Amino acid sequence: MKRKADNTAGLRDEHPSLQRRVRRLQRLQVWWRAPLLLVIFCLVGIVPLALTHQMLPTWHADLPPIPALVLSQSPTATPDRSLPHAAWTVATTRVQAHPGVGQASIASFEAGFPVTVLDHRLSGAIDWAHIRWYGPTASSGGSGWVVDNALVAFESDARPIGDLGALSPALGQVMAHYKDSLSAAFYFPDSGQMYRVNQDTPFALSDGFRSVVLLTWLAKSESLSNPPVAIPLKAQVIAAGDQQVLPQVYSQVGGASGISTYLADIGVSAIQPGADWLSAQATATAMVQFYLALETNPGLSSSNRTLALTQLASAPTSPSTADIGVAVNVNATSVLVSGAIHTAYGWTLNAAGIVTPHNGPQYIVAIAIRDQPSQDAAAKALVVFFQHIATLVAASS
Repeated sequence: MKRKADNTAGLRDEHPSLQRRVRRLQRLQVWWRAPLLLVIFCLVGIVPLALTHQMLPTWHADLPPIPALVLSQSPTATPDRSLPHAAWTVATTRVQAHPGVGQASIASFEAGFPVTVLDHRLSGAIDWAHIRWYGPTASSGGSGWVVDNALVAFESDARPIGDLGALSPALGQVMAHYKDSLSAAFYFPDSGQMYRVNQDTPFALSDGFRSVVLLTWLAKSESLSNPPVAIPLKAQVIAAGDQQVLPQVYSQVGGASGISTYLADIGVSAIQPGADWLSAQATATAMVQFYLALETNPGLSSSNRTLALTQLASAPTSPSTADIGVAVNVNATSVLVSGAIHTAYGWTLNAAGIVTPHNGPQYIVAIAIRDQPSQDAAAKALVVFFQHIATLVAASS
């Protein structure tokens, strides 16, 4: 093989014209690929599979595996103008109630969101597509207009992710008032659909952190050769947020280091424990990760997992958050943990957990409202939020 390589090199040295031919052929190979792919797309409306992973990134939220999404309509290989037909967003895409530049947005989709194209319309020099999209319940989803070149007619393996308007344009409009003060993430395990806004902006958990402390304490108790005898009673006290017991428990589990180790073990990131148990911060995405782990694989025995769910679900709520629980539990049962804190900028209130409607899909939610003038004002914002969600889910039956 070495002799052959040497002979080839010698041939190139002796024949410079051969080198030029080789380079010319290499350039031609690159040149014809793009036109050929364009021709294929124009003829059949499908971009070759080799390009899909380059154009449409998948959702990397580090969540445990979830069931594959059942699309509302199968992928189509018909020309782009056949109607209706399935399509997917190429990148983050704004949805408008009407076609035309400058219209207000009613929803936003991330790359790979599945839609059905119903019609086309030319507005000025821009071609617009009238679309319908579907949510996890019969009353969620909506319709609107997007720029036509934001869509492609080939199936994406990305998960359907959008903002609150993608779940319901009415919900998006109501919560748009809070702008950057709102962080939220919704995950529907059965369908793999995710809805989120400012999901990676950290917020203070305050006593909402007690659920994390509880699971860490239970995991540490299981690791001891002689676990505590009164585990159920202690778990009840921790879940209730006892202000005298929790500092001791936080120290027993190793403080921030011990909590971080446990979270890493169950695959949860972006929850940042503080110097004391009340100073932790997290993102909405991280809290969804945490409660999904609690629902699926919290690193606990079956009995302790059930104990944690039971105690968190039955823990008493403060008067300021009682209305939130009422709104969430309309035709549903939940494990919802709230936390409140007052800072120099106002009140921050958060709520996160697992909600199981009686006649609808289960969802995992984390939401925080920051910098409100009073605790009651923050609570009212979350009540409105969960009232809309309860209506969407209840109507699904």
